[in-house]
Amino acid sequence: MDKKLLALLLIYPLAIGAGTFYACYNLIKGELASRPPIAVIDEATFVQENLKAGATTQELEKLLVRSEQAASTLTENGFLVLRKNQVFSAPAEIEAKP
Repeated sequence: MDKKLLALLLIYPLAIGAGTFYACYNLIKGELASRPPIAVIDEATFVQENLKAGATTQELEKLLVRSEQAASTLTENGFLVLRKNQVFSAPAEIEAKP
């Protein structure tokens, strides 16, 4: 077999594969850039887990401020933040802990 033909048979599919990969990568990268990552915060569970029995209103407010600060931090880092009570269904992987 001729060396030129063998090189063509090897290089041609590799070049086509590399070009396809590059095009698909740029397409996916562009689509992901237009859709922000999502985080869901469950404030009710956070308050239940961290609020002690007989706690004052000030302690409750501190927990809610902490939750809002976590949401603000996520927003500053490019996340779309949703409250869990306003989401019908979401996978557990996107839930953020304040």
